[in-house]
Amino acid sequence: MGRRRFDEAQIDEAAVEAFLQYLRRRRMPIGNRRCTLLAFLEHRRAQAPTVRPEPGCQESPAAILLQRYDTYLRQERGLTKDTAGNYRRFVSAFAVDHWACDATSRPPGLQDVQDYLLASTRTLAPATAQLVATALRSFLRFLFLRGETTVDLARAVPAVRRWRQAKVPPYLCPAEVEQLLAACDRTTANGRRDYAILLLLARLGLRAALPKPGGSC
Repeated sequence: MGRRRFDEAQIDEAAVEAFLQYLRRRRMPIGNRRCTLLAFLEHRRAQAPTVRPEPGCQESPAAILLQRYDTYLRQERGLTKDTAGNYRRFVSAFAVDHWACDATSRPPGLQDVQDYLLASTRTLAPATAQLVATALRSFLRFLFLRGETTVDLARAVPAVRRWRQAKVPPYLCPAEVEQLLAACDRTTANGRRDYAILLLLARLGLRAALPKPGGSC
């Protein structure tokens, strides 16, 4: 913003895309930056509803569609303002990708849905990823009911698994350590090796580490 002398009112979806293109040219990871920046736009516009800059496209198709979706969620689905806002935030980038102002935009397909879900949840916790999937299904169902898509793509959103007891225990109690060591068959070479490794792990807290670039293991 400082280098290009952007005023805050000039920041819009086009500015976000220009920034992401800049990152790609510098080979910097994008991650969830698009979702975050679009959520920031929504927050800023909520604080100043009279300022909705859309250079070259005064009525952005994506913005109009998201407004209709918000109305659908609150009036027809009965969701609260906060919940509807979260749903809208999770699908904003998807709407911008497929209902932009330029001629390159096109309705989404099956692969687009799956690619978006994978890209937008790659770094998220399972619980948050499930919320994104739920919001995306809701948005796709809305698109089908309103005739924006000819196929109900909500069925294309895969389930996000959240395994029970998926986290590794932070530590073992002394009795569990002794039980683990006793399970090694020390009459064999493999058993003695396992026993030695486990003993080092238990007493010294040693962990596996990747070798440094150019170095050896």
